[in-house]
Amino acid sequence: MRTGELVFFGSSHGRPLAEVTLTDQLRRLDHGNVTVHGFRSSFRNWCTDTGKPADLAEAALAHTPGNAVVQAYRRSDLFDPRRKLMADWAADLSRPPAKVVALRLG
Repeated sequence: MRTGELVFFGSSHGRPLAEVTLTDQLRRLDHGNVTVHGFRSSFRNWCTDTGKPADLAEAALAHTPGNAVVQAYRRSDLFDPRRKLMADWAADLSRPPAKVVALRLG
């Protein structure tokens, strides 16, 4: 993350959200087995299903894939491509829901 470019601020000025903030909120909303990791997993699956590059998806999830040699040579933060990726993800989430047609048996 670039200094001073937080997307979601925590309750303390200039600090990011605490790791448990979203988990606590999901518990308060009583959404059963919905987890923060499930959101991350859904995003990763969407990346795969829509043909996004794996290294870009992994960078967006703040994963450091590869062995020590690969990591030593990976210098880009892919910031601009990640920005476009997240805009594409937001657009996909903002689409109107599909119209579902009920099928009648018999």
